[in-house]
Amino acid sequence: MVGHSQGGILGRYWMKYQGGAGKVKRMVGISAITHGTLLSGIVLLGEITGLIGPAEPLVDAFCAGCYDMIRDSDFMKKLNAGGDTTPGVIHSYIATRYDEVITPYSSTFTYAPGVTNTLVQDLCAVSVPEHLLMVGSKVVMRWILNQLDPSTARKANCLSVFDWY
Repeated sequence: MVGHSQGGILGRYWMKYQGGAGKVKRMVGISAITHGTLLSGIVLLGEITGLIGPAEPLVDAFCAGCYDMIRDSDFMKKLNAGGDTTPGVIHSYIATRYDEVITPYSSTFTYAPGVTNTLVQDLCAVSVPEHLLMVGSKVVMRWILNQLDPSTARKANCLSVFDWY
């Protein structure tokens, strides 16, 4: 199973709470919101000003799942209760230092035994995809294929800052 952003946590939720655990061998998260986000400081500003709660109905009108993705939301607490991984599933996550949605970017990662956490810039220092461009990055796509089938793994071609398709 491969999931980008919210798809990375919906796959985990499906495995944990809706019977999907026995149907997945590998979970690959691309800028997954594993531990929630601070949305480049917007969440902190909302907490400081007291607007985080009152703004929820307005935000829900155009982004029904946004509040669930906030760090320490009830959804995040439930999703990560009892551990970040599903037993028997191989988990791999990739993040970018330039993610403006998943902040801090390291909240994509989980630190359970056997988990692979990778920063795009560790694979290719000149690769600079932000959140949305992660799914179009040749470096990220090569990494995903390597995770899904390690027997055919090969190094990503790292030639340009503009490495997307």
